[in-house]
Amino acid sequence: MTPLVHFRLHLAHPEGFQTTLRDSLELAFFIFGWLLYPFPVVSDSLITDAIPSKADRNELIYIRYLAGERAAYLAQEFGVSVRRINKLIWRFQRQ
Repeated sequence: MTPLVHFRLHLAHPEGFQTTLRDSLELAFFIFGWLLYPFPVVSDSLITDAIPSKADRNELIYIRYLAGERAAYLAQEFGVSVRRINKLIWRFQRQ
């Protein structure tokens, strides 16, 4: 029996015959895992579970309202009532 020579991505016999997937379970699992789970995409932004503060949310709502978006649409998107949106806008206008 001849020893196997390890290459970077596959196993090959010293005589030059490349093994097939049925000959190497390690190679089969490596290829299957590589196809199933490709390298992760690196994001420029940080991923966090922290909930953004209400002050940031309220300011964003006010800025978007000033840009011309309707209070009803903003209320639906942010999951608050139209009355709450109107109250936030009133507070920001008073400042």
